[in-house]
Amino acid sequence: MLVISSYQLKELKTILKNQVDEKYVKAVHSKAYDSLISKNIKDHFSIENNGTALSKSSDQYVNNVRKLKQRNDSTYILKGFKRKTLYFNGSFTTSVEVKNRNAIPEVQHQYVQGRSENGNPVWKGPETNELFSFGPDISALGFDGQPYTYDQNGRLVQWMNGLSRAKGYDNDLFKTIVGYSNRLNANLFIKEEYVEKFRLSLDLGQQKDQMYFMDQFNNTHTFKTKFTANLGGYVMNMAFNYDENKATNVNRAGLFNRIYQNALLTPVSFSNAQQLLLNDGSQRSYSQYADNPSFLLLQNNQYHYLNNQRQVNFSAAKTWKGFKLNIAQSYENNSIWNLDRYKLSTSGFSNGIYNERTQKNSLYYSNIQGAYTLPGNYDFKNSVLFNFILNDKKSEVYNSLTDQKYSYQRTSQDYILNYNMEIYDGDFEAGINLGNSFYVSNTSHKNSYWLPQANAYVKFADVFNWNHFNFKILGSYTRLSSEPEITRSYAFYATTLLEAENNNQYFPIREVETFRGLSNINTIEWKAGARMNIGYHFSLEENISEGKFRMIFFPFLKIIS
Repeated sequence: MLVISSYQLKELKTILKNQVDEKYVKAVHSKAYDSLISKNIKDHFSIENNGTALSKSSDQYVNNVRKLKQRNDSTYILKGFKRKTLYFNGSFTTSVEVKNRNAIPEVQHQYVQGRSENGNPVWKGPETNELFSFGPDISALGFDGQPYTYDQNGRLVQWMNGLSRAKGYDNDLFKTIVGYSNRLNANLFIKEEYVEKFRLSLDLGQQKDQMYFMDQFNNTHTFKTKFTANLGGYVMNMAFNYDENKATNVNRAGLFNRIYQNALLTPVSFSNAQQLLLNDGSQRSYSQYADNPSFLLLQNNQYHYLNNQRQVNFSAAKTWKGFKLNIAQSYENNSIWNLDRYKLSTSGFSNGIYNERTQKNSLYYSNIQGAYTLPGNYDFKNSVLFNFILNDKKSEVYNSLTDQKYSYQRTSQDYILNYNMEIYDGDFEAGINLGNSFYVSNTSHKNSYWLPQANAYVKFADVFNWNHFNFKILGSYTRLSSEPEITRSYAFYATTLLEAENNNQYFPIREVETFRGLSNINTIEWKAGARMNIGYHFSLEENISEGKFRMIFFPFLKIIS
């Protein structure tokens, strides 16, 4: 009775029920529980109980299934198979080229070496060092047959019965030439479905070019390899190039000019081919102020020029929706060697001259380009482009004759920013490109920060509602800034130090002392034009352009007193 009264006469069951949270029991389902309380129901749609066997011939696309994996009780993962195919191809080509010289300046073949004396043309032999051919008509002369140092047929005298009539000599140095080239190309690449994923290319080349001058030729050997990969949208290219060029001679010291000039000016009464040397060992020529071209070419087919060039390139590109990024890197190394020499008794160099010139260049190039296309549609497009270009160049030149070494180095940078817009509205089309660039260099006297450029065009289609009658107007304005190339030789400007009559003393051995502190070469170009198309087969175009160049430099000799 005491317990009941203390709980205010509530039943004990109710009291206990109110002290516990009331929850409903949820049914628990699992394959293990179902297998114990229910019959084994066959799933006719499961892969295990499927009455149809799965094989490679079940469907045309079954080969595209690479993997089937169960994720949980009712989910399966089907992984596709992308077909990869390995390809290999190549080619070999060979060619032979036969060439003959074109027309050359016509020279007279009638009058012999000499000039007028007392009103009469007189033959003057090579021992007189006469340079002109104002002598008598060769048809009126004959060889006396007596021993003569400069001609095995003798001296020229007035022709009379009993003498051998003189005939003009042919001093043509040119000949029909034959050259050849061989090239082997091989490619190995992998395609995933229809997309090329990897490519490896190999290119080998060999070429021999004969020059129109006798016994002058050059050989070229090339080796090129390139690797391209497309990995998840990243397009990468790597390449290595090697070029080797060897030549019997080059025209750095004006050798070919000298040979050609003397071949043309040799008098019809003198034969360059009879003999190259006199008894004293000096060259046999029609004058001590001229050269025998065959004497200049005599070198036993030795190479006097060699150029090796090695280049490594790398580039990568990636696109994210409207943004594109492209990075390109390149390194190049050049080694140039050439031997310039004239033997004893050469005109202008009686004691001969010898110079061995070596040049080594190293060039690094970097280009980073980013472009973003702003959201829009076909009717209106606009994009922004930024481009950064870095060039680092070094060059070293050595001349053995002066025992002097020249060193040059330049690091230049270009910053380019462009905005491009295009509008399409039915038969109307317009576009504009605006930009500015900077040019910064460690050798420049003053860097350039204002180099604007602008391009624009307007196009009208189907003018007067005539089909395919289009009219377009365009214009452009560009400012550029640059500097003289430091890997190029400017030694040929040494001709400005010579009088015209002393041109046979030309021999380039002095290079530019420095490229530092020069003002930039500034260029301004503008162009305007119009084009009209009528139908598919007729068009009329008119363009007007103008260019202005400021601060064009060339080397000069600075004399310090």
